[in-house]
Amino acid sequence: MAKKVVTALESLRVEEIFNKKGWEKKENEKISLYENYLNRLSLLPTDTRDLFFDLTDNFENITFNDIIQRIKDSYNLIDHDYINKFRKIYFMPLIEQIPIYENKSRYKIFNWIYRVLGTNKKTYKERPERKSGERLLSLFEIEYRELFGAEKFIFPKSYSKFKEQFSNKDLIILVDDYVGTGDTAKDVLNFYLKYEKFNKKNVLILSIAAQFHGINRVKEEFGVRIISKIERGKYLVDNFSDDILKEKRDKIATMCEALKIKNDYFGYGDSEALICILNKSPNNTFPVFWYETKSYPAPFPRSKVYKNFNKTKL
Repeated sequence: MAKKVVTALESLRVEEIFNKKGWEKKENEKISLYENYLNRLSLLPTDTRDLFFDLTDNFENITFNDIIQRIKDSYNLIDHDYINKFRKIYFMPLIEQIPIYENKSRYKIFNWIYRVLGTNKKTYKERPERKSGERLLSLFEIEYRELFGAEKFIFPKSYSKFKEQFSNKDLIILVDDYVGTGDTAKDVLNFYLKYEKFNKKNVLILSIAAQFHGINRVKEEFGVRIISKIERGKYLVDNFSDDILKEKRDKIATMCEALKIKNDYFGYGDSEALICILNKSPNNTFPVFWYETKSYPAPFPRSKVYKNFNKTKL
């Protein structure tokens, strides 16, 4: 990718955006959001940059300093009468649990015999480490005591322990930072509702941010509510008429081609999301914000790929 030039007027607009959003500017550091944003802007065709600025104006960057209050804001949307209905409230990450059978055989007849005899005791593989829902839940567990119903809160250390304690008078709140298409929620709810036979009336999903299509899908397919303070639609589809929409989508495609992005120009599932949480963009976000290579950093990367620490020259 050939380097292009960021004009003085464009640099001024970047300054204005960063000031308005309160994003920190570290102009003398080689690796910073500010420098990475300028680098990304410098690689985009000039006739697409106004749209990139528009997308940035609507971008939500949730940092570590924001995270606890954001999940509390979502929880506070839950009606107090609803919370009062339950004996205990169990918080679990929005992660599918993996059952393990102690006496599992490769022969189906033996597994059937084990089930009949009750000798194939089922346990569960412990929750994956470093998942977003797991990290968020560990932070939430530190500061929750002023919330309504906090005396009922339980944070199980394992799914097996949770299963031992849970009753049908309790509520399960499945926590994640973001719900996009609802694919992850679908897998997890299939486990809880279809495989483990929990009642949908005992299950709620709590997230910091969610896309409308994911919220609606989960409600329609499972009858489970997603509670989220930040609810967003598809940015282009929801904001532009059909004739203008095609022009905007073409410009997004042009940006992606300039950055050598090969697919999902509009984010996973065409989500058209504009969000980054804890320095990691979900793949639902437009990849022009998170796609990076070893030579070119992204302002809001999904994973750290960039290796070239030479400062961008503008």
